[in-house]
Order: sequence, then C-alpha cells, then structure tokens
Amino acid sequence: ETEILPLRFLIGGDAIVSKGKSGGEGTLLRPSLQKNGKIFKGDATVWQRIDSAGLPTSKPSEGAVTVLCFRECHDPSEKYELLAVGCKSGTLSIFKIRRTGLERNMEEETSEDIEVVTRAQAHAKAITSMCFTAGGDSIITSSSDWTVRVYNIKEERFTEEFTDTSLVVCAVSLPKPGALITANANAVLQLRGSSAEQQKVRLDHYARSLMLALGGRRLLAGTSRGHVHFFEISAQGLERLNHEGLQVGQNCAALTCLTLAPCPDNPPLVLANCMDNTVCIMQANEQLTNLTVQRRLANAHRLLPLRSSHVPGYYEDGDKGAGFVASGAEDGKVRVFDLESFTEQSLESRAVPTVPVVDVAVTKQGSLMASGDVHGRVFLWRRGGDTNGLVNGH
Repeated sequence: ETEILPLRFLIGGDAIVSKGKSGGEGTLLRPSLQKNGKIFKGDATVWQRIDSAGLPTSKPSEGAVTVLCFRECHDPSEKYELLAVGCKSGTLSIFKIRRTGLERNMEEETSEDIEVVTRAQAHAKAITSMCFTAGGDSIITSSSDWTVRVYNIKEERFTEEFTDTSLVVCAVSLPKPGALITANANAVLQLRGSSAEQQKVRLDHYARSLMLALGGRRLLAGTSRGHVHFFEISAQGLERLNHEGLQVGQNCAALTCLTLAPCPDNPPLVLANCMDNTVCIMQANEQLTNLTVQRRLANAHRLLPLRSSHVPGYYEDGDKGAGFVASGAEDGKVRVFDLESFTEQSLESRAVPTVPVVDVAVTKQGSLMASGDVHGRVFLWRRGGDTNGLVNGH
C-alpha cells in the first residue's frame, strides 16, 4: 500500500540560479512555500523536501518507482495537482497534492495536504512508461507484461487494454482522443486508435524512449543502440524522416529518455539520458528533423532506465531562458543542469543518499518537483523566496 507522509524539513544548500537572456536571474522552481501567508524565506536554505514513504515490501526493489508523471494544470485556481506513480510491482498510485496560495495566485496560506486518489494493480509486471491523455482524464500505462492499459480517473477503472506481441517498452498519447503510439521489444512502433494506413514501423533496434513535439506532429524515438529516429505523424500514419537514425549515445549506449526543452526565440533543445554516464544536450532545427550535440554532461547512469524533466527557469522580471533539466542518477542525487551555461548542481536525500533516483517530474507551473527512487519512495521538492546562491557562469 502506497502512503505519503507529510514529514517536512529543510535541506542544506544554496538556490540554483541561472542568467536569462537579458541578464535577469532565473531560479529552479517557482517559489511556492508560504509562512503566515507570505513567501517563506529560510535562514539557511530555500529548499524544502516533503518526505513520502513508498511501498512497504519485503524487498525494497519490488516496490521501486519506475516512472512519475504530473497532470498538466491549466486552471490557475485549481486546488490540487495530480501525481501518478508507476512501480516495478505493476501498481499505479495517483495522489492529489494541494497547491499553495502562491501557486493559485491567492493570498491565503494552504497546507500541503496529500490525498490518495487511486491505488490499483495496473499490470502483472513492471510499469515501463506512463502518461496522461491530452485532456488529463485518463492515464496510459505500458508494461513488461506485454500490455498497454488506459485508466479513467473519474470512473476509477481501466477502460481499454491492448495486448502486444512483446514487452511494451514505452507509449505516448497523441492529441487526437484515443490515439497513442507504442514501442515494443521487437523494435516495432505501432500507431493505435487511428484509421491511418501506415500503423506499424520496424526500427533497427527497439525504442527505449519516445518524445512528441510540434503539437503532436513530430515523433522522436531513442533506441537501445543510441540512435534517434524522426517521424512525421499525419493522416497517413507514421512517416520515417531518417532511415539510418542519428547516433547520439557514445559506443552505442542506450537512450532511456528524450526530453524537449523549449527555448525563447530559438529552436528547442532535446535532452537525452544516455547509458554512457551522460546527459546529452542537443540543439534541434526548427522542423525537428535533425539534432546537433552541444554538450555531454556527466551523470551516473549505466544500468537503470533513468528519466528526466525540463524545468522552466523562473524569472521575477519576466525574462525568459532555456531553464534547467532535472535528471535521476544512480548515485542517489537529483542532477540539475543549467541549459544556459551547462553548469551542474545536485539535490540529495540525506536520509539515504546512495539510493538511485530513477525519475524526476515537474508541474506545468514549475513550482513543484517530484523524484522517485528504487526503494519505492517519492520526494516532493518546493522552494522558498530567497535566491542567494551560485549564479551560473560565475
């Protein structure tokens, strides 16, 4: 049984700060901690971690977190964020996390209540990927039990199930209702819930990560041999744009996650978690048909399917920048990389600093971050109002 315990304490360390295009300082996460109705400013640190216990199993690895996902919140007055947690045991848990007054643009101070929405045995084996549908009403999960399932949050039940011919490595939801793309261990991409003719494409090696861009018209697939393939998604189905694939992983290292990082006034960056102990930062062209490697930043990653998230930089003066990427790491840290200066910081759990962190997720507003580890624990991170600390590039 998954349970979140609201144990709160401050974590030592300075704010993570970035320089924007016009020189303004941008910080990791929008301030959301409150005290007496105002932005909280700690004496020693701006970070607060909300500790959450994971699955009580006889062996910690049985309840390992495999994937985290926040639902996009479009209404500023929404009271809760929804966090979905998928585990190695095949369980799916959904939590409501109360948003603070700062997140709702209100003066009131609210508690950080956490409520269990769902605990369900989604699959017989590990959940390999997970995403909310376009409207946020359902969650799509894929699994090594060869199935993909769709869970309707309001109805509290699974409404659809697809059985594949092999282990399903990952799946993504398309903007069209009911449409999704799956990737299996036989190196087959399949477009489901669509009347398109070209519904299946075979790759040279199986895809370990899928990423949508350009409003769902472009698909990037990162493979087990370190290639990135580009696809156009249209009424005709999946059209391959590069037949050989772009080599990204060094020495054919697998790509376990692809993340899009929008950049103001420029084409986006694409970030890849590579099983060669790096996070690779690449510049895309406007059509997202090619990538140019900018930097390879050190990150402990050899064995696990680590994931990452883009975190928009928060600028009080309205400035914009490329922001940050927050990634899991096998050394027990959340690695944070500044996408302006390519410098690195890290957040660490003092309770169990060496337990590998598998996934990191961030809310759309950029005020709440979650990290999940192989012992089945999820940690929620918020920030106060102080911005004293390291300025990247200095």
